[in-house]
Amino acid sequence: MKQGFIIAFLILSGLSGCSSCRENGQDFVSWEQYLVPESEYATAEDEIEVSFPVAEGPFAEQINGQIRQTILTFLGVSEETVSAAVDTLLSFRNNFSTLRHIPYTIIVNGEPSQFGHTASVILNLYQYLGGAHGIGTVSCLSFDTRTGKPRNPLSLFDNPDSLARLNRQFFLETAPEQAEHLFMPVGELPLPENMLLDSAGLHIFYDPYEIAPYSSGPTEYTIPLDDLRGLLREKIL
Repeated sequence: MKQGFIIAFLILSGLSGCSSCRENGQDFVSWEQYLVPESEYATAEDEIEVSFPVAEGPFAEQINGQIRQTILTFLGVSEETVSAAVDTLLSFRNNFSTLRHIPYTIIVNGEPSQFGHTASVILNLYQYLGGAHGIGTVSCLSFDTRTGKPRNPLSLFDNPDSLARLNRQFFLETAPEQAEHLFMPVGELPLPENMLLDSAGLHIFYDPYEIAPYSSGPTEYTIPLDDLRGLLREKIL
């Protein structure tokens, strides 16, 4: 198990009460966890653990389509379903004598959350298909619960430049040892490609190679909600 890229499976009891409901005047998306069945092409040496949140409700098809496409893009296979993509990767490996002996690792899991009118999913994605090392990434997806449309986390803030400055401050406080390995000066550190806002704050995820060499590993930290109060748009809740 590659612990650096794995989040425990979601406990759904608090989120899956109904397909579409309103509570305290706010919209909620409910979720189930889908577990991809064991592939007939897997060997005993393979590590295949693929599970991800599936939305329920009026915009489920739109939300689930985005989640599915994100996983398929990471796997690098064009298929209708994630299950079919896993089968394709394994069966392709099994058909070549030079690849057949390589155990594959494919791990996908995710966790949903909601903050105001924004429903979000963190997807943890890891695969090793041979080579020097595996590839792992975190992908954050956010949606407007009133329309089902993707939502850029930056749209939740009044001033992205102020947010970027705050992020640099927290980076230095959280990962000061990585500052000397950055590809750019700390004062030019960009906001990450993947971040997610929930009731705990803004979760920041930098993948390997995004701001520093692979040897530095991923960088993850959270800017508490109280530190974001002056930057958030008033109507996001």
